[in-house]
Amino acid sequence: MKEKLIKSAKFSILGVMAITLTSKFLGFVKELVLAYFFGVSEISDAYLISQTIPGTLFQLVGTGITTCFVPIYLAKKAENREQALKFVDKFLSMVLCVSAALTLIVLIFTRGIVRIFAMGFDAQTMRLAEIFTRISVSSLVISAFVYVLTAFLNAEKKFFSTAVSVIPYNLGLICAIWVGAEFDLYAISYVSVLAIVLQMIYLLISAKRCGYGFVPSFRWAKDKDIRQSLMLLPPVILGVAATEINTLIDRTLASVLLVGGITVISYGTSLFNLLVGVFAQSVSTVYYPSIAEAAASKDNEAVSKQVKKALEFLLFMMIPLTAGVFVVSDELVNVCFRHGSFNADDARLLSGVLILYSLGIVAYGIRQVISNAFYSLRMTKQPMINTVIGIVINIGANFLFGYLWGIKGLALATSLSTAVICVLLIISLRKVLKQSFLPSIKTVIMYLVSAGIMFAACFAIDYFWKVSDLISLIVIAAAGVAVYMILTWILGINPILSKKKAKS
Repeated sequence: MKEKLIKSAKFSILGVMAITLTSKFLGFVKELVLAYFFGVSEISDAYLISQTIPGTLFQLVGTGITTCFVPIYLAKKAENREQALKFVDKFLSMVLCVSAALTLIVLIFTRGIVRIFAMGFDAQTMRLAEIFTRISVSSLVISAFVYVLTAFLNAEKKFFSTAVSVIPYNLGLICAIWVGAEFDLYAISYVSVLAIVLQMIYLLISAKRCGYGFVPSFRWAKDKDIRQSLMLLPPVILGVAATEINTLIDRTLASVLLVGGITVISYGTSLFNLLVGVFAQSVSTVYYPSIAEAAASKDNEAVSKQVKKALEFLLFMMIPLTAGVFVVSDELVNVCFRHGSFNADDARLLSGVLILYSLGIVAYGIRQVISNAFYSLRMTKQPMINTVIGIVINIGANFLFGYLWGIKGLALATSLSTAVICVLLIISLRKVLKQSFLPSIKTVIMYLVSAGIMFAACFAIDYFWKVSDLISLIVIAAAGVAVYMILTWILGINPILSKKKAKS
């Protein structure tokens, strides 16, 4: 039975990775299309800020709300599924009300909000950003459906449906940029809103197949389960707010340090998210319900085992990924961005930013898994406190490193703060569970040795074999994967190829 569960988790992760890779690739294609048509310019900065504002505002509430949703829904489902589905109705109705209120606030105070997010904009760019934002803010209400339905489907372990839902969204955004460039500039925002509508429709259909159809319920204010979720909410919102404030400071400083600085940081973040999101998101998505179920049974030993499995799988993938980025950063940036208005100087700057972001790859993944463990235990204060401490460090490092190294310094500060948050979360969870949940030192060392040999092989190919960037990228990536997979298989620590469970 245990082997069957391990095999199921392995194939679920691989399946979600494949779909997530496709959706992330399309999301990255969106960035390429934006770079091709608008380069590093005032238009790209204005559009990205108009997308950032509703995203940031909903992150403050939506992410916190849906994070608290999973453990409570699973607990109710264990008692009575029909009552659990009614809880979803009330929960979604509450989030819709919050989203509508946020939309109204942005429409009333658009100019002031845009100035907060991009104080370095000149008058023309500021005006364009205001117009884009007034259009895109309508996506807040639609995002309520997307966030809650995604959480519901993941709780039901319908991981493929939630992963696939991002594909129509990214296709819509690609069309939006093309339409805006070729026909009407303002259409870029209108069509972007339609893109998230496509995602919402797909999720509604998927939820219906899972036995859920939304019925508005405005009695949520008196529901005890809603009140319980709201009690867990403030620390989560504060933690997310700290992260978003940090993103805001990054972008604000970027707008002051360099014309087009916001675009460079955004492209660097997109590349980083493409690389780590496929792995970290897949692992955390698949293991979150299992961790939540173990937490619901108040079995700390089971929670520790699930967290350890997730971290082993995560480190197996993230350690070699970090090494690989160091080798192929130039080729990756050139293949992805050296088109249209994006010139060689832009590519060199972005390559340096990507390398410094990659220093936080492993910490980023660990943070996601351990944060989910805390949320499963309905302990939301610890992640918030640790995140705030890390963000304070990041803000100070932003000003220091930004002064010393410009845009690249902002990326280094982000990696540093992510590592600090990761360490603090590990210490906090160890105190709560009172037992080990980390992979053994022996396993980690073998991952590091395997990744080191892989790095040497990839570096040698890159140094001695000078061909086009695209061919070089493909060959180095293929060789690196082959070397690492074979080495970890020989050492018996490959959770994908090994017939037995990876050693711990």
